[in-house]
Amino acid sequence: MPVVAATALIITLASPRSLCAETLPKVSLVRLAEGFVSPVSLVPLPGSTDLAVVDQAGIVTVIDAAGNRRNRPLLDVRSKMTKLNGGFDERGLLSIAFHPRFSEKPLVYAYYSAPLQEGAPEDWDHTSHVSSFAVTEWKADLASENVLLRINQPQFNHNSGCLVFGQDGHLFISTGDGGAGSDSGKGHVKGGNAQDIEQLLGKILRINVDGKAPYTSPKDNPFVGVPGRDEIFAWGVRNPWGVVLDPNSPKQLIIADVGQDRYAEVNIIKRGHNYGWHLCEGFEGFDPKKPRATDVKKPRKDKFGNPLTDPVLVYKNIKHTEFKDDSDAVGSSITGGVVHAGDSIPELKGKYIFGDWSQQWTPAKGSLLVADRSGNKWSMQPLRTVKHPDGLIDAYVTGFGNDTQGETYVLTSGQPGLGAVKGIVWKLSPAN
Repeated sequence: MPVVAATALIITLASPRSLCAETLPKVSLVRLAEGFVSPVSLVPLPGSTDLAVVDQAGIVTVIDAAGNRRNRPLLDVRSKMTKLNGGFDERGLLSIAFHPRFSEKPLVYAYYSAPLQEGAPEDWDHTSHVSSFAVTEWKADLASENVLLRINQPQFNHNSGCLVFGQDGHLFISTGDGGAGSDSGKGHVKGGNAQDIEQLLGKILRINVDGKAPYTSPKDNPFVGVPGRDEIFAWGVRNPWGVVLDPNSPKQLIIADVGQDRYAEVNIIKRGHNYGWHLCEGFEGFDPKKPRATDVKKPRKDKFGNPLTDPVLVYKNIKHTEFKDDSDAVGSSITGGVVHAGDSIPELKGKYIFGDWSQQWTPAKGSLLVADRSGNKWSMQPLRTVKHPDGLIDAYVTGFGNDTQGETYVLTSGQPGLGAVKGIVWKLSPAN
């Protein structure tokens, strides 16, 4: 694909709640590449300045720093996926990660939605695969697939599916609670999947891909040698959409967890911590039988006596009409998120850049947001375009990514589903 003619939306950082607006620069959002259905992730190729763009439709495309597209995809798993809806769908190819010693082990790992495996409950929806593929000359060999992990999913939504290698070389895997609402109903155990330590839904998992096949669980995972699944690193999450390691503090794993009706939240994941879903939503208690109630007492501990860990950032969802005051409501579905580490906008270094999918179903009203990460509770403010002084952009914000230099990329779609080619990759750049 030829280079897309560069167009830019000029953005100014909004008046903050606790950040100083005058210390933050004007930046531009430069169109880098298009021709995607719904780009959900972007990661650099090992040892290269090129970028791999993960399209939910099932293809990983490689682009260079100027946005030029390579002639062939790095990975195409469309033939292996379950049939996706033409409209809105949360299934598909959801993320990839390269082996941390790629020069020695040229493998790419992928999380995608496969057809329901034999032996799964017949009325369930599909099976999520975490697989590795051998890569030769930047082409993944489908025949080399090694399925490390299969997770049966009762519904089509809340798949999460983020893959990130930690500093120690172990692979983090995020999973949603199985779908539907309130972590209840078909395929959801009493008390919620996210609170059940005997299953993998609603968790942050951590596995060793270099041990005995297909994987082993690191010995310091919290449930190794005691009741609970060995793969679990943390639990009590609903649908993490965006997981990132801070490049400057590589042991800090940050997730954006999509809330239900009331709140969206950002969490710092720590080994053995319970993040509360579906006992809590945001900083408040949650009742799955009355999911929109605002007077539910928040429990302090889970059924095992473990304290529940609060988010570091929470915002209200606009769609929750029971709020008496919605002046600080932002959107409907949080989209995580990267730590900006690039030199081109030094004032944003170390800040968490994230977004919200859209305030409404249609037309698109996505948000770009920036969080100051100081303290136990983060503050945030919007990134506002000149054309959109309310801080909204006319697109659905579907993902983020960094390149090898730590510069930030924003991924958007022009549709709420997967029916057309309307996805765009943008680069966050200094204003001209």
